[in-house]
Amino acid sequence: MTTDSTLEMLAQEFTKGIHIYKGKYRLIPYKQADWFTCCYFSVQRTIHGGLPKDKRNLLREEIFNAIDVLQNTPSNLEEFDKWIYDLFDKITKIHQLTIGQSQKLVNILLKYHYCYYYANIDQNWNERNSFIARMGRFLHVPIDNYVLVQLKDVYKCPKVAINSAGNYATIQINTEYVSWSRLDSPDGYSAYKEIQHFVRNIVIRQPQYASALHFEMQELWIKP
Repeated sequence: MTTDSTLEMLAQEFTKGIHIYKGKYRLIPYKQADWFTCCYFSVQRTIHGGLPKDKRNLLREEIFNAIDVLQNTPSNLEEFDKWIYDLFDKITKIHQLTIGQSQKLVNILLKYHYCYYYANIDQNWNERNSFIARMGRFLHVPIDNYVLVQLKDVYKCPKVAINSAGNYATIQINTEYVSWSRLDSPDGYSAYKEIQHFVRNIVIRQPQYASALHFEMQELWIKP
């Protein structure tokens, strides 16, 4: 199976498999409100008290508006990383979220875009979101407990530790270890960047993966 066909299969499985609240919210068809609801569902348990509806709506608009900017962003890794770290900063400051929570919201929504594009569901949508073809290889892997456990257990990522049961992972920040959702501060940013760099180096050495997200879907998060 070729890289393109494998990626299309994984993207279709992921896109069709995401649904919450007994199927009320799905990724197909494309609806910003539904996509954000699915994304927020994966983070909300880590946000004490949750976010009120008006703040969730504002956050949704901010992230989707920022993603629209990617259509006109130069196609290089440095520009993309600057864009995404600026967005993390904005979200953490305005909404009092941690870096860990902010990165997952942004990276999951970008993963939805990536999978929807490569699943070839809607060609008109693909044309409006053609930045995925140019910039998909730069997208970050969403960091959460499951991904971290796999990175440590299978790939021996040095920034990650897992418990004796092998089902809970933490990230090293200086002499402390914190969960992905508590990742914060300049040192937290450094740890996050190290993990993304670790994943990118794996992908560089293994050309069968079209991107870090392709690697993540095939090796770290096989089932959505």
